[in-house]
Amino acid sequence: MASVRPPGFVVDPGLRVVFDTLGVSPADVFRRAGQPEDLLARAPVTLDTPAFFAVWEAMGDVLDAPDVGLVIAQAITPDVVTPSVFTFLCSPDLRTALRRVAQFKPLVCPMAMAVHTAEDRTLTLTMQWTAAEADPPTSLIGFELGWLVHLARLATRQPI
Repeated sequence: MASVRPPGFVVDPGLRVVFDTLGVSPADVFRRAGQPEDLLARAPVTLDTPAFFAVWEAMGDVLDAPDVGLVIAQAITPDVVTPSVFTFLCSPDLRTALRRVAQFKPLVCPMAMAVHTAEDRTLTLTMQWTAAEADPPTSLIGFELGWLVHLARLATRQPI
């Protein structure tokens, strides 16, 4: 019998390492977001869109940095092996990496991505928030953009 994924967006257990790297207490973040303090100890963890956005708002509040999304994105290193990081770094080129991430992004975030390649080999990435009920937190927008650039730099070893 096939398993059914719970509704919502999967919270990556690798987030624990990111919290550690940033010196942030997961309990503080989850408490601010109205979630159980031990959320990462539960498996599998999924959040609906409002709860997902509340966690990102709380991370922004706890870190209290003007570019909080970039700070979080740069805390992700190759040793934080999550399926999306592994898939990205194991791709033969940037286009493939982005397409693979785009395929699975809706499982972990209320966002859809599309990758287009022009005749001149220019890559265009389109990101669309799929949650109609609220705008995403600025911390999440900054993270998504910073994360992709950060991973592209790690994978290509180029100053993208």
